[in-house]
Amino acid sequence: MFEEKELLTVKETAELLGVCEKTIYKLINNRTIFVLKVGKNLRVVKSKLIDSLGTK
Repeated sequence: MFEEKELLTVKETAELLGVCEKTIYKLINNRTIFVLKVGKNLRVVKSKLIDSLGTK
C-alpha cells in the first residue's frame, strides 16, 4: 500500500499539470504556486497546489 505524496518536486508538478518545468518555475516566482524550500530543493505542497488551481 502506497500513500500519495504530499510534497512534489518541480518535475513531478510539471508532469502532473502537463507543462514544462520552466512554467512551474515561473509560477513559483509569480507566487502562484506555494512551495517549501527543503535544503536547496523546492517542494510543491500538493494540497495547496490543488487549492490554488481551484480558486483561480
